[in-house]
Parts: sequence; structure tokens; C-alpha cells
Amino acid sequence: MRIYVIVAVVGLCGLGSYLSTAQAPTKTGRSVPESLIQCPAEITILDTPESPAGWEHRVGRRKVTLRGASIIQQRDNLEGDLAPSTEDVKGTAVKQEWRLAPYRDGKLMLRCYYRQTDASLTVRLSNDVERCSVSFHANAKGQPTDTPQISCK
Repeated sequence: MRIYVIVAVVGLCGLGSYLSTAQAPTKTGRSVPESLIQCPAEITILDTPESPAGWEHRVGRRKVTLRGASIIQQRDNLEGDLAPSTEDVKGTAVKQEWRLAPYRDGKLMLRCYYRQTDASLTVRLSNDVERCSVSFHANAKGQPTDTPQISCK
């Protein structure tokens, strides 16, 4: 079993200015209002294997890129992915959008997924956030072939 520690890094997509606006919930559990939230394009993963008795382990470090995202709703101690409100497909270009107003009876979060890891990043969306969108180019199976553009406003 591996233990994952995630360290967000500024990717080549110039997300530095946007990363400063994506903040985790405060200690009171309330989220901080944001004008724009984007998933970090790249993060660093620290792989820490569990060592059998008598063995020593060495921590590995690697960078992984954004694979996709989903909008999660938490309500009554349950969690579920929301389906996009709309999906527009033109050739290989895909744009999905979530309109969040109908789901305000629970906590809404943006969860960012990365390639070659089960680790993810999640941030709570404030009530000021009205919609989220994901744009990417897909292969024949519908999987992203490039780094998706993900944002919530």
C-alpha cells in the first residue's frame, strides 16, 4: 500500500496567479469566496511505501499532470459526483458545464484528478460560485488527450 502526499506546484500553464485564489475551507468549515478557481495543472506526489518487517523504504517523488475533474456534492454524510448540466462535443473537442444553483442543498466541491495516481485535490466551492466548466480534446474512448482546462466562477 502506498501513502500519497500531494504538493501543489505551479505548472507551465501560468496558473500561479489563479492558485493564490483557490483556498481551502477555513477552520470553521466555511469556504472562502473565490472569483475563479482552477485545478493545478501539475502536482508533485511523494510515494511512501509501507515496509515489511526488516525492510527500509525510500520515498519517491514525481510530478503528475491533470487528468480531469468532477463536481462533488456532500449531503447527509454521503458524497456523489454530479453529472454535467450540458456537454458540447465538436469533433474531438469536448466542453462540459455544471450549473450549481440546483445543488445548493449540500456542500459542493471541485475534485481534481491526476494521471498515474489515485491521489486527488479537493476544494469546497463557495455559494458565490455559479458554474464550473471542463474543456478538453478526447480520443475515441472519450478520454482526454491533452491537459483539460478546468475552472469555476
